[in-house]
Amino acid sequence: MMDAIILPLEEFMHQGGPVLFAIALVSSLLWMLVFDRIAFLANHYPDFKHRAVTEWRNRPDLPLKTDQIVRERLINITLGRIHNRYSLINTIIAICPLLGLLGTVTGMLDVFQIMSSSGTGSARAMADGVSRATIPTMAGMVAALSGLLAMIWLNLRYRQEQAELSRSLKLGRHSPTADNHSRGVTV
Repeated sequence: MMDAIILPLEEFMHQGGPVLFAIALVSSLLWMLVFDRIAFLANHYPDFKHRAVTEWRNRPDLPLKTDQIVRERLINITLGRIHNRYSLINTIIAICPLLGLLGTVTGMLDVFQIMSSSGTGSARAMADGVSRATIPTMAGMVAALSGLLAMIWLNLRYRQEQAELSRSLKLGRHSPTADNHSRGVTV
């Protein structure tokens, strides 16, 4: 059973050349970081969010302007924990297709080298070489597109958490202006 998976994968990696190993390594790093963010959202972020809401509810009476500053600080710090590593993930996503192109260029150089040594008479050998040269481009694009889809999902979750946290940290609960309005007093 394992041979049915490992042998074709080994052949694919061999056909793609050494750059394909770099793409596999970078892609593995990409998915480790994506799963780290998913695990953080599921396991650790709720605690940070709870602490921010508790800190907000237990704050002393402050003027409205100070409340706004405290609220923004709590939101930025709490959501910043989600956003941690996003720039690294985006950088890796951008690198994947570039590595694929590097693999294609090095593969084409091998094709040209074979053509120069054996002549241009073998169209089949040339087509096989071009086919092998495009494997890294495909692998780099697949890695980048899958990472891009993961980032779209992570950004969607970020916006959802941002909206939820903003609703949880309502302004005016302690401010004198809000208290006066709730009692019908105009300032």
